[in-house]
Parts: sequence; C-alpha cells; structure tokens
Amino acid sequence: MHRTFFFLIICILPQAILSATVISNNTLILQSIEDKSSTDVSPPEDIPCTCGVFLSSQFKKGSKDQPKGDPVLTQEIDAPFMNNAIGNKQCTHRCLEAIIKHLPKSSDIICATVDRDTVNREKAFLFVRNHSDKWHPTSFSAGREYCCKDHVPLKCTKSSK
Repeated sequence: MHRTFFFLIICILPQAILSATVISNNTLILQSIEDKSSTDVSPPEDIPCTCGVFLSSQFKKGSKDQPKGDPVLTQEIDAPFMNNAIGNKQCTHRCLEAIIKHLPKSSDIICATVDRDTVNREKAFLFVRNHSDKWHPTSFSAGREYCCKDHVPLKCTKSSK
C-alpha cells in the first residue's frame, strides 16, 4: 500500500509538489507550490550575496544600526555562499572583485546614482548581505571623498564642507 501511495505522488502529482522530505520511515512531508507562493517574504537562506555601497552620511561608524536609506549602488552576486563567517568573507571578496573595476569611474557612477542633488566630502563604504536581510559593514571604502552637485562630480575642496 505504501508503494502505491508513493507511486501516485511521483507519477500523478508532480506539478503540485515543490518538495518532499522523508523525516522517518513512515512520514513524508510535502510542500506544495501553493504553500510556497503564499509567502511574499524570502526566507533568509534565500537571500543571495548582495553588495551595497553606502555613503558616510547614511550610517554611524561603529554603530550596530542599519544604514539609513537605500545603498547608492547595489549588486547581487549569483554564486551562493555559506551562511557563516567564511561565507560572509567570500561574499565580501566577490563584491570587491565586482566593484574594483569600476573605481576609476566611481565619481561619475556615485554622483549619477545618488538620491540627492548635493554630496559634500563623503566616503563610500562597502556593506554586504549574505543569507540575511540585514546589511553588514566591511572594513572597505573607496579611500577618497566624493563631491557632487546636480549629479555631476566635482573636485572636493577644503571649503566643500
């Protein structure tokens, strides 16, 4: 009888089954597509490695609070990383690889994408998300200050502040 039931599940209902998990010899847990689609929020394990660049005015250095607003730049990395400290480091390094090639044009990119008209002597810092919806600071920044007016980069002067 158990074999017949299992045969029915495999052959007749494949479109309705998203996953099946055997937790003991006689217990089978099924999750339907309808169950999965009813939740709009992605569970933390589904959040991929994501890079975010925030300006210094968006967060307080050393604080555990999340940055305010959206990142100036965001890039999602397709490769999955483990949900631990090593995975977070791998995510950070992959973000650096993705961002480093854009450093020569970083002023143009940041000024064009920032959500305000003026940026005065602000630094850009890398944050990452990996298996979490929270941004985690890294120790990496562009190492320079950005100044923009009307989304156009300007040379920062001492009087810019």
